[in-house]
Amino acid sequence: MATENFFNLCGIAVERTKYNILKRNIIPGIKGKKGQIVLFIIIGIIIFISIGIILISYPKAKAGTVKAYEIYSIKNEVSSFTEDCIKQGIDNGILLFGKYGAQNIIPGHSIEADHGDDSGKYFGDIVNYSGDIALYYYNSQNLMQNISDWQEDLTISVFEEVNNCIAEYETFKNRVNINLSDELYAESQLSYDKIYFEFNFPTAITQGNSQIKLSEYKGEKKIYLYDLYSAVSEIVNRTIEFPEYIDYGLLFDAKDKYGFNISIVFYNNSINYIIEDSETMINNKPFRFSFAVSTETQGEED
Repeated sequence: MATENFFNLCGIAVERTKYNILKRNIIPGIKGKKGQIVLFIIIGIIIFISIGIILISYPKAKAGTVKAYEIYSIKNEVSSFTEDCIKQGIDNGILLFGKYGAQNIIPGHSIEADHGDDSGKYFGDIVNYSGDIALYYYNSQNLMQNISDWQEDLTISVFEEVNNCIAEYETFKNRVNINLSDELYAESQLSYDKIYFEFNFPTAITQGNSQIKLSEYKGEKKIYLYDLYSAVSEIVNRTIEFPEYIDYGLLFDAKDKYGFNISIVFYNNSINYIIEDSETMINNKPFRFSFAVSTETQGEED
């Protein structure tokens, strides 16, 4: 009996324990409507804190997104700026190449020229020009370079003009860091009617932790360099054969053969030739190539 009562007591105790736990509120010590209100308050506080964390984090995430957008936007600006530099650099380099008779960068024999004075004798349309131009014939000697030298001179001339232009990257440096590598170079290839350039300008654009790299660019220009070289060679060879004779027929034939207009100026014991190619336009003007042959001999120099 005592044992039965003991188990009964234990059973009652177990049942009461289960009952009491089930009857208890989730939060010990809080019961009824008051407990629900407190629970809602706590949930509200948690939501409020979560929203606060999101609001604090969002501007930073947005700033990172804006910076990433800005660097890509600036990358496009730098790339577009470089492409404009290449176009203008090609034109300027070809102008200098023609002005100095393919001896702008690789110096050879030259002679003073002045085409701005109409007092001298001339043939054809005169262009104003003063300075030194290439001398391709003197004292029975052919001083003309080969076409590979012409190509090299033209390529270096264009490269220097482009390089001078991209020095203006400084205008972007108040917005991003731009580092231009020293490993810059340009290469060219010739076809019958064009010259193709490949430029390597390794550039790193940095903003914060973001970095974008640019390097290779391409450009081309219509120019009949082979025909130009042939026309000049024909004039120089004819001068070697007949030093005191100007073959005007050869100059007229160049129009039919190559499409070139050739003018001449007599200046300081030299004949200066100006070859104009209307098929190659530089800044909306026909390309001009200048060179000279000397009528002076070593005996006359004294």
